[in-house]
Amino acid sequence: MMNGGIRQIIKSFSQANLYGFTSNQALTIPSFFATLHSSKYGKPKKPANSYLLFLKEQHRDGNLSATQFTSSVAQRWRAMSPVEKQPFVDQHKELASQYRKDLEAFYSSLTATERAEYLDDFRQNKLKRQKRIHKKEKKLTDPPKRGRSAWNYFIKSRFNAVRVDSLREAADVLKDATALWNSMLPEQKQPFVNKAREDKERYAREMEEYVLRMQREEKTHLLPSKYQKIAERRRG
Repeated sequence: MMNGGIRQIIKSFSQANLYGFTSNQALTIPSFFATLHSSKYGKPKKPANSYLLFLKEQHRDGNLSATQFTSSVAQRWRAMSPVEKQPFVDQHKELASQYRKDLEAFYSSLTATERAEYLDDFRQNKLKRQKRIHKKEKKLTDPPKRGRSAWNYFIKSRFNAVRVDSLREAADVLKDATALWNSMLPEQKQPFVNKAREDKERYAREMEEYVLRMQREEKTHLLPSKYQKIAERRRG
């Protein structure tokens, strides 16, 4: 038997580094400062919008859960007239005006070296965010699962054959399995090689259908680079 942690270890063998992502999108100073972490860089904190200012003034009924409370507040906010919302809108405008002044002063206080360091950090954080978004969007398209290797099938068989209740035991199984795999003859590995080949063929068939679907839905940017090129050639 395998618990969730062990399954995750096995899963990591076939899923590691499947989603690479790069970007050369231009960055601007305004967007840079709008996304910096205030606590880390000491920059002014972006003010709350008018709805959040309204939310802060509401008192939660002890019988309501956090989800129920925010839902009820959101309903009240949507039901309010523009006149009723105006005090919070005005408060937000005042805070936003002061924020811009504080932000300008903060930016002016930075040296050229500090600006370069912050901008470089921003680029890295932005790429990470874009990668997360890309992976999330791709997951929603239900892409085919990559084919497992012969090793993946072998290690799965080893875990299915023993009971593992801790990460330490899992590590021992992996160690023993690796030693056994390296000592096996080609004919002993052949059943796992056959399974891997069949899985590879399955993946190729499903990817063919997936590429066509992504073309119909105009989402080829979510395809791996190899298949993006295939889609481009077909479009041409």
